[in-house]
Amino acid sequence: MRRVQCLIAGVGASGTFEIRTVPAYLGGEVGFYVGTSRADKFYTEPQWNTDSGSCPGRIHVLSWQSVAYSKAFYFGWEDLACGGHTQRRRYCR
Repeated sequence: MRRVQCLIAGVGASGTFEIRTVPAYLGGEVGFYVGTSRADKFYTEPQWNTDSGSCPGRIHVLSWQSVAYSKAFYFGWEDLACGGHTQRRRYCR
């Protein structure tokens, strides 16, 4: 696994990330995570989330395909352990 960063900071922040232009990307499957100021990380693969044992079934990310851009996807993140709120205001397209 290689780490490639999509740095987007702040509530309501958004940005664009084109994985194929990143030299470290060698093809294949892609996973994402969001890091928090408390050093928590929440992944698109739920079993890697630190709260998966204490809050089973907790959803930290929603993703959907863009209708405006055929090869784009949007991600909305919950960045608190065990939830806490449902604002999902961090996006990466």
